[in-house]
Amino acid sequence: MKKILITTLSLSFFFQAISQNNNPRIELYTAPGLFLEKLNYDSLVPTFQRGNTRFSTAVSFATQYSYPLFNQRIWVKMGIGYSKRYFSLTNTGLDQDRSWFLPLGNPPRQDSIIISYIKFRNTYLQIPISISLIRSHDVAKKRTRALLGLNLRFEYLMRNNAEITAYSRSGGSITKEAVEQLKSIYTKDATKWVVVLSPFIEFSSYIHKNLGMFLQFEPVSLYASKLNSRVTASTIEFYSYKFGFYYSIQRTH
Repeated sequence: MKKILITTLSLSFFFQAISQNNNPRIELYTAPGLFLEKLNYDSLVPTFQRGNTRFSTAVSFATQYSYPLFNQRIWVKMGIGYSKRYFSLTNTGLDQDRSWFLPLGNPPRQDSIIISYIKFRNTYLQIPISISLIRSHDVAKKRTRALLGLNLRFEYLMRNNAEITAYSRSGGSITKEAVEQLKSIYTKDATKWVVVLSPFIEFSSYIHKNLGMFLQFEPVSLYASKLNSRVTASTIEFYSYKFGFYYSIQRTH
């Protein structure tokens, strides 16, 4: 974590030194998205969902510094933000036939707990880095631009939680201690570092003086890490976009 932050700051100073003062920008954006989560075959996954793929959601907020290079034909962006990811192992409102047993206790009792619903909520510190290219002439004179590029995001898990609905086999409620034990079992294998790689196309335009807006679309994002080493097998984010505003530090002409 510390090494990545130091490396990011070092690269920021380097690109700032070679940017030749070509209108660097400060950007703020939000990025909602949908992703496909393939579940594992582990005993923590309900038998009727093992190997299945489920739809999940994500949202990110970040600020970044954008450096133009080579007469503004190449843009390098670096920043910091956070993201939230939500995924579940089951749907809500399941009956007992679609629930599954989990042994608890010492020694474990196979019929001690019936689980009907689990939803994960993970919060990450995000370090986004990107490089993009403008393939048009007279770049410096254009107020509306289209870019093609590649995003690389490092996400560090800051907080993870699980919402669990469970009851005893006899139909009664379970103790608070048992619920907390279940949460610990399901969250302890959450991956600390998530690395995401995604191509993108971006459109940006000046609004007034130094202020502008941009829209970035990522058709697919590939995850190099599992979100949970026991519960999940792979993750693909198939639809994500960023909408934000930027401020050009130097006056535009």
